[in-house]
Amino acid sequence: MTEPWGGSLAELLPGTWSVGATNFPLWLKGDKVSPTFTYELRRDSPLELTDRVSYFTSSGQEKSIVGVDRLRGDEFTWRGKGLLSLFASRWSVIGAASDGAFVVIRFSKTFAT
Repeated sequence: MTEPWGGSLAELLPGTWSVGATNFPLWLKGDKVSPTFTYELRRDSPLELTDRVSYFTSSGQEKSIVGVDRLRGDEFTWRGKGLLSLFASRWSVIGAASDGAFVVIRFSKTFAT
């Protein structure tokens, strides 16, 4: 399926992205800064991505969270790996620049977030 930005999510999302603006509580508290999201294509039908979120703690230590995103309909379901497999979240792409320079995503509120 071709999206308004001229391609598919399988073409748009792989790579490393930074956060330009957010209202997501995890990034607003100040104890986790400079987050980047790296997506790698696992398969394109149905779309599945490996997801690594890297950030720095307020003391400068680099940390990361790894999970898998699976597209179901127009929404991704993220599930963490390891101990984080107990947690899941949902998110969707709601817009993107026509040249793919940025994407706008919406996270659904969960117990953990």
